[in-house]
Amino acid sequence: MSDKDEELLADLLVRWEELREQGQDVPALELCQGCPQLTDELARRINALKVTSWLDKPVEVPPADTTAPQETKHEPRTLAGRYRLDDLIAEGGFAQVWRAYDLELHRAVAVKVPKPSRLDSAEAFMAEARRVARLKHPGIVPVHDVGREDGTCFIVSEFVEGGSLGQLVAKKPISQEQAIRWVAEIADALDYAHKNGVIHRDIKTANILIDHHGRALLADFGIAQSATKTGKFAPSIGTLRYMSPEQLEGKEVDARSDIYSLGVVLHELLTGKLPYSSSEPNVLRQEIVAGAKVGPVSLPAELHRICLKALERDPAARFCGRGTMVTSMRSRRSRRLSPSRRPWPWARRTSSRNSTTGPLRTTPRPSNLIRATPRRMQSEEPASSIAAISKQVWPT
Repeated sequence: MSDKDEELLADLLVRWEELREQGQDVPALELCQGCPQLTDELARRINALKVTSWLDKPVEVPPADTTAPQETKHEPRTLAGRYRLDDLIAEGGFAQVWRAYDLELHRAVAVKVPKPSRLDSAEAFMAEARRVARLKHPGIVPVHDVGREDGTCFIVSEFVEGGSLGQLVAKKPISQEQAIRWVAEIADALDYAHKNGVIHRDIKTANILIDHHGRALLADFGIAQSATKTGKFAPSIGTLRYMSPEQLEGKEVDARSDIYSLGVVLHELLTGKLPYSSSEPNVLRQEIVAGAKVGPVSLPAELHRICLKALERDPAARFCGRGTMVTSMRSRRSRRLSPSRRPWPWARRTSSRNSTTGPLRTTPRPSNLIRATPRRMQSEEPASSIAAISKQVWPT
């Protein structure tokens, strides 16, 4: 589709939204009388907007009850006679996550239970548990147990002490190198999930947890789907500001949709903002459909290139091979090592076996550098030496 057609489609979508606000649901066929070739595409995009129209509805806040207590209390509850729910730590559209205590193994765990309005989602919970249970990877939060209580299911998983990446970002800026390491770890976990036929579909900072070792873990596979699943399965469910264009438009998604969402996370960590200019839902949807904009920010050229490729509007232009984004992120870390930025290791620790000249200084002058270099290293090509050191200092 040409740029001219894309601009025309954007104008037609704006016109459709204006008419809808006036109470008129005008069909795409009527709007495309002057450009019938765009009718099918406009109809598909209108349908995608309708699917996510709930995002535009104002939140209804009930009138304050002055007689009610200011803090929400919950009755002590123990699931299956084993898991004592202590603190509500997260809540989404479908479920609640509690910090709980395992009375048998005497450890903290995380317990996910459906919200009261979603008590009919037992099968969905079991499907999530099965998906995660077969993913054995150090970068994916493991499931310990599943159970049933009063006709509904709950999922017990490892409790990650450090909280979510979203919480950390809200407290303080993340260094560039820390952002690269965490995104590389999540890219590796995603690559493993994709190889095992699972698409996450809700990659965002709130679903990335940081453990007490400082490692990033991928959580919440609640709306994941099989990469081999045929047909559409609520494709536009997710978090709007992290959605890929094809996910928002209601198309079927694959692993490249997760790569796009991870690109949004990377951009947010590196620049402190999303790759869009607005947070207003209507405008944001149009910007996502048009494609993310990686502006002229002060990023190293290689990081800018990685962001651009992950956030390509066309899925075919993104990182598409298994592990390609992981490889790019690791290569970026390896290239941090250069002769101008790091001293040669053998210049710090040299041999002291020469008894005639005495022990060499631990930090020789530049004129002594070649003499202090072990003979084996002198005979190697510089490029191979740097590569060898890179593997030692930044193992992949």
